[in-house]
Amino acid sequence: MSEPLVTVVVPAYRHAAYVEACLRSIVEQEYPAKQVVVVDDGSDDGTAEIVERVGRELGLEWRRAPHRGLMPTLQELISLAHGKYYVSMGSDDIMVPGRLRCQVDFLESHPNRVGCSGQALALHPDGSLTAMKQYLRGIPEVSFEDLFLARKELHTVSVMWRRQEFLEAGGYDMGQSVEDLPMWLRLTRRFGPIAVLPEVFTHYRIHGTNLHMQTDRVYSAFLGALESHRDHPQYAAAVAAWKANWFSELAQTDRREALRRLPELASWSAPFLRRLPKLLLPRKVLRWWLR
Repeated sequence: MSEPLVTVVVPAYRHAAYVEACLRSIVEQEYPAKQVVVVDDGSDDGTAEIVERVGRELGLEWRRAPHRGLMPTLQELISLAHGKYYVSMGSDDIMVPGRLRCQVDFLESHPNRVGCSGQALALHPDGSLTAMKQYLRGIPEVSFEDLFLARKELHTVSVMWRRQEFLEAGGYDMGQSVEDLPMWLRLTRRFGPIAVLPEVFTHYRIHGTNLHMQTDRVYSAFLGALESHRDHPQYAAAVAAWKANWFSELAQTDRREALRRLPELASWSAPFLRRLPKLLLPRKVLRWWLR
């Protein structure tokens, strides 16, 4: 019996220092039935040239495109995919050995699951690895309500999902500036929870341009993603929960901005009231609390 094909896509942009290691970590997976597709999004730092060189060497499918942004690049990538299963990797991250086999085996034995995620380790500039403990909360699964109400998280580049179901749920939302939360909400609302496995699948590289560090952009997009589910009876609670998370992030990184945005983000909800002390605690106490 032949192995089901897995498509791994890599949207590459200005990651000349990292993209080769990323691509080699994918190709070196022992899983044989894989399609690897890379699209460079108009990089001007040498990334495109590295993608071309490594692509030719390793027999990858690769393309160059003018700079359009992440969402149009992902839309092109999904159109090139043929696999039963689909994985999207950041061009600066590392795929851990054995990942594809582990996730395919899980999904083949759990046909009712639309996808499965796993754990990630933060890869720091000095090469050290640390746990990203927030994703452990998702074991054994993350449901629509978990995501909608900001109770649990998924690590996007640690997820494998069924490509056909993803397309049936609408694919990427081109009206959004981030791909993950809008996509997971549509998938889980239609097809049920995503399984979360205890194994580490990704080394997520930490550097100054990570999207998650762009707090206002990310949380504005998350609140926009909730709009598609205004019909849900917990919509108001979901908005309050995500605003509370936005406030929490600002309270840790930019207290002046958190204070300025207080009228916009505050509510009497339990999620907000639990996070309000972060604005008031001394930095030393806050660091101890967040350990």
